[in-house]
Amino acid sequence: MHYLNITRNPHVAVHIGDGQEAIIVEGAMEIKKPTEQMAVRLADESFAKYPQYGRLEPSLYMGGVSVLRPRRVLDRRTEVARLRDAGVSFRKDV
Repeated sequence: MHYLNITRNPHVAVHIGDGQEAIIVEGAMEIKKPTEQMAVRLADESFAKYPQYGRLEPSLYMGGVSVLRPRRVLDRRTEVARLRDAGVSFRKDV
């Protein structure tokens, strides 16, 4: 999330997943300053997931990181089932 956007309006909706198994998370973002131990863990986890970018210095996280506080999570599969139960039809269903 862009820092200026979330400082002005922390309410967000983000998409996670691969597109086929779409999951939407709605909530509020906060900027938190991690402990030194957490900054090291963030650097380690980031490197484990994205080794192609190299390992970032843990000090880069000390200025603050974005934390999402979920309010609602929507899973495409459960939402489609809920809508069908409510009588909504989709093109594939017709």
